Amino acid sequence: MSTDAVARSRPPTFGSHLGATARAIAGRQGGALLLVAAVLALPTLAARVVVTEFTWAYVGMLTLTSLLGLGVERLAMLHVAQRGTQSAADAVRPLVVVRLVTAPIAALALWLLLRFVHVDLPFIAAGFTVVWIVVAQVLVVAAAGLRAIGNTRAEPLVTAITRGSQALALLGLGAAGVGVAGLVAALASIEMLAALALMGALGVGSWRRPPESLMVRSPGGWRRAVSLAGIETVGLCYLRADLLLVGHVLGAAAGATYGLLYRVVDGAGGAAGTASLGLFVAAAAGRDGGDQRDGVRARSLAVMPVVAGAIALIAVVAAGPLGDVIPRLGHETGTIRLLMAATPLLVWNALELHVRAARGRHGGVLGIGIVVFVVNLGLCICLVNAHGLAGAAVALLGTEVLQSTLLVAGSTRSECKFVRSTVGVAAAVTAGLLVVAAALS
Repeated sequence: MSTDAVARSRPPTFGSHLGATARAIAGRQGGALLLVAAVLALPTLAARVVVTEFTWAYVGMLTLTSLLGLGVERLAMLHVAQRGTQSAADAVRPLVVVRLVTAPIAALALWLLLRFVHVDLPFIAAGFTVVWIVVAQVLVVAAAGLRAIGNTRAEPLVTAITRGSQALALLGLGAAGVGVAGLVAALASIEMLAALALMGALGVGSWRRPPESLMVRSPGGWRRAVSLAGIETVGLCYLRADLLLVGHVLGAAAGATYGLLYRVVDGAGGAAGTASLGLFVAAAAGRDGGDQRDGVRARSLAVMPVVAGAIALIAVVAAGPLGDVIPRLGHETGTIRLLMAATPLLVWNALELHVRAARGRHGGVLGIGIVVFVVNLGLCICLVNAHGLAGAAVALLGTEVLQSTLLVAGSTRSECKFVRSTVGVAAAVTAGLLVVAAALS
């Protein structure tokens, strides 16, 4: 039996799951923090118009990479986990082909997004942004394959090196007065090298045979694929609705500022997503401890929101000094603190939603996603006009509370007790962060 087969057959302990999650978060979110820091520092180095254009190219890449994900990352994990004698690279090959041939869709989606927020991105910069989106999507597929074969080291290492290199390139080129097209081209090129490195780590597959049907190895066939795509799309729309509405209602400059602020929350959301994907694989294989209070699922729900709260506390306290260093953010420290207060519940919700999706409870997950998206949209429309960026932050916090409530209400009898106790801890941490934020205001 191969090493990765042994890894798949052995139920993970919470310690091993936590170790793998910590490595993934250190690489993904640790690296992302380096790039976020560079993006936040860009206003001190480059002209305001370059900063606004680059921010929207960056936000567009992040938004569309997720929006056009369509559940492919989770499908890739399932394809590899259930590949039989096929190589891991061959198992993900059809999904890589899909990512490449959907480049025109990415281009159209970017154009629509930029029109909606009233941003005129230079043609060459927009072209490199599309390349960045497609390459990032291929990277995600390769990383999912590595995660499914139990390789928890290659992706964090490559990702950390990639984000650090992108941060240095952004700062250096920004200080040198390079325009937005040059900035985006440099970061997209570095992303491409990372995607090639991860595909190499996954192994060499055969590209001579026509790709199999994408659904041949997907459990549940088209129904499951469409369900996962719907869940991911609705969830992404929910998390991006406030950002796009701010840009549409208050203008591109205010939208870019909120985009900078939101990168802090994206860090927390990304960490939650990274932890959730490991739990998704375990739950899909029935190795998450089920509804046992000492299982990986229950302990993740209890521990990870508290860890997120501790990190969020640092951001809440540091918001004031950050506003002093970056004048563009100086009047929005309260918004940063509100956004960070939502992170414990955001993490808890992400973990529980991934477990339920992995167990085939797609209808309930999709229904909750639609409800919170519609409510968030309505709150943003009302609050952004009245309270600006802070209104969007309040809308996010309110809908995270609603989402937790709906998840508790939809719990089964066997899981209800630990679901209620763990969400209570996450809510208490959120309340504590709000008290600290109010005291510092």
